[in-house]
Amino acid sequence: MYARAAQVVSPCASRSRAAGVQRLLADTSLMFGFGRHGGYGGYGLFDDDDHLHRGDWSEKSGAASSREASARSAFTELRGEFAANRPEKEATVELLKPSTHLTAPCWRDFKKFVTQHEGWSTKRRQATDAEKRQHGETRKGAVYFVDVTFKPSAKAAKAPKSTSKATKTASVDQAAREAARSQMSSTMSSWVASGKRPAQESAAASEAKKPCVAASGFAVRYSRTSEVVEWDQQTFCDCRPSEADDAMEETNAAASAYDETDVATDGVTYDSAAVANQAARDFVSRALATERKGRGSLDPPRAGVDAEWSRGYTPPRTSDAPAEALSAEGLGVYTARATLFCDPYGADVHNVVVATLEARVVRA
Repeated sequence: MYARAAQVVSPCASRSRAAGVQRLLADTSLMFGFGRHGGYGGYGLFDDDDHLHRGDWSEKSGAASSREASARSAFTELRGEFAANRPEKEATVELLKPSTHLTAPCWRDFKKFVTQHEGWSTKRRQATDAEKRQHGETRKGAVYFVDVTFKPSAKAAKAPKSTSKATKTASVDQAAREAARSQMSSTMSSWVASGKRPAQESAAASEAKKPCVAASGFAVRYSRTSEVVEWDQQTFCDCRPSEADDAMEETNAAASAYDETDVATDGVTYDSAAVANQAARDFVSRALATERKGRGSLDPPRAGVDAEWSRGYTPPRTSDAPAEALSAEGLGVYTARATLFCDPYGADVHNVVVATLEARVVRA
């Protein structure tokens, strides 16, 4: 009986199942004396209206707090730049793009942080669908650009005339010194050049006459790109909109944790394109074998899972072997795709990820 109650009373349970548990506890209270506030209810799972109680939950996830910290750091850095070169007129800067998504609690606290600094204010603008596509945003909800504005006070804007005059004088003096230094450097260079010894001139001429030898050989470059192609809707069970956004972001981060972009595979230079092609093919084969085993939050797919995918959806198959494409020069590109299940929370959900593996041969 206790095991059954513990199984259904979870943050991701539906409200109907939660109500069923509450009825079960009400029945057992007659035998064991568990009151709503003295027994299980005392742990804060339900409120007086038999609803799931969220009062003790943190309003910011770890990912949301991290993005807020990044936003604060970006603003602090911008303030430092403005302090070093203070504008005389009001200036507005686009500080954050939609990728730095601030949930409602984070935006509230970030706005307070900005406005506590004299002369600073901030506002945000909702990105259009076209802008979301342009910035690669996959969130279903609203995302925003964040602007900050600095408006200098009237007192700070007034600068003494003597300071301006002194600045101009210093600039003129500095320019004169730079011109004199440049002229001296040019004169000394001419003098040194005219005093070269014959042996030095001969060596320099010989070096200049050497033909340029083009680099020879071939190298292999590797990339891995991943994408969540199908969401298990159980990931968002009983989530607030901001929590759903965080779940998507953290799942995407886990899916792309092993991505690489155009990296050298082994630092080896091959004498022929044929040998390099074989090395590239072998590298993708080994990478594919690693993907099939799964790693981190990525698991190999299996049949018969309890997933809430789109009706009729079937995950794509993992490649059996790398596919080959040859350029006109005979340089190979070898690709394979691996299908994986991503579950960063260990909550028995099955978001489908496709990782594309590519090794290409280039001239060294």
